[in-house]
Amino acid sequence: MADSQRCWLGNKRAREIGVAIDFTVKLMKTKVFKNWHSICLMTG
Repeated sequence: MADSQRCWLGNKRAREIGVAIDFTVKLMKTKVFKNWHSICLMTG
């Protein structure tokens, strides 16, 4: 019982982290897409 509960909590935490990472990546992609021109100018 305790092990399965701990496992479930771990999975829940992992899912939350996964969602947070996914959200961050989407946010970054949006920012990069919007700022693509200025990024190209800076790195170019």
